[in-house]
Amino acid sequence: MLALVLLLPVRSLADWSWVVPTEYPSISADLFEKGIKEAEKFRRNLLLKNAAGLTQAEILSEAVVRFQKLVGDHLAKENNVKGFRLKHKRLFQALEGDNHGLEPQQAFSAFEGKWYGVWDKMEVDHYWFPQINQTPPVKVEGFHAFWIHSVQFAWIGDGFGWNVVASEKEDSDEYYVLGTVFHVRDKDPDQVYLHRPHAGISAGQDRLIWLTAGEVFLEERIAAKGDLPERYTITGFNYQMNGRDQLSVKGNSFQAVYSRDPEIRTPWRQFWINLTAP
Repeated sequence: MLALVLLLPVRSLADWSWVVPTEYPSISADLFEKGIKEAEKFRRNLLLKNAAGLTQAEILSEAVVRFQKLVGDHLAKENNVKGFRLKHKRLFQALEGDNHGLEPQQAFSAFEGKWYGVWDKMEVDHYWFPQINQTPPVKVEGFHAFWIHSVQFAWIGDGFGWNVVASEKEDSDEYYVLGTVFHVRDKDPDQVYLHRPHAGISAGQDRLIWLTAGEVFLEERIAAKGDLPERYTITGFNYQMNGRDQLSVKGNSFQAVYSRDPEIRTPWRQFWINLTAP
């Protein structure tokens, strides 16, 4: 009697090995797929409406706008955040995928290269690798599949991660930005102890806004001018969600300024801002 063999189709798995630079052979590409799926889930959760019909994305967008108005008095004139002029509605639309002016091939290029500075009390050597563009885009499988158009790996001093331009449909030009960061102990990529998904907003070729669960970062690459060297600033704040209806910021805001020169490390700056949203 002949045995009947049922042949099931084998699901092809995407090869993500190309997202890990050869300098870091011990980092598993599986972390990229895991992390970026969680980042997409985080972005989608930001867009869920609460009982009042508001989304956390709208609340965070309002907080970013208010922070921009309050932070100027605490920053040096040359490192302010006046370049971030996006309105509340525009920030929310970017998280939805309507990120006008976002070019996937140029999304992260302004930040490429090595930067040196101080984060809190830790000296940081920060390295943004050249971004890798994908045409056609690469599909990430899942309950909510999405497509990746460009990827950039970054080493951030106490960990590593990836920045991504994605879309909900393969042939869509409605792009959005995702990020995923894995923090490590002793600068050892094999000792991951914390993962943080990010949702991003492109605020122009030299500016990005990153949202995480508990922190917001406004990042800007500032070109050299006169006696001022090229630099990269990260200005942000910590926040708490009061249920799903309100966000509060109680002090604990900060700015880090990085340079291209390992001998120039601007001290970490911390200051206090209070605000609520909406």
